[in-house]
Amino acid sequence: MAEVEAGEYAAASGADRITYLGLAEAYRLFDALGEGAEVFSLMRDSRLGKRKYLRRFFETGRERQGSL
Repeated sequence: MAEVEAGEYAAASGADRITYLGLAEAYRLFDALGEGAEVFSLMRDSRLGKRKYLRRFFETGRERQGSL
């Protein structure tokens, strides 16, 4: 649901304003939340291309990620 909403939000902003890069992060919540509740959002201005942006800020090689 978050990915769909992010794509729609970016499309509605105009092609030159916001670009959804196809990266969505999630965190396990221990309390129940209703649909549409925003828990985390990150937007950043950058002149980097899509791939360089992801490598610089999200694919550094030092991530500690896991799943349950």
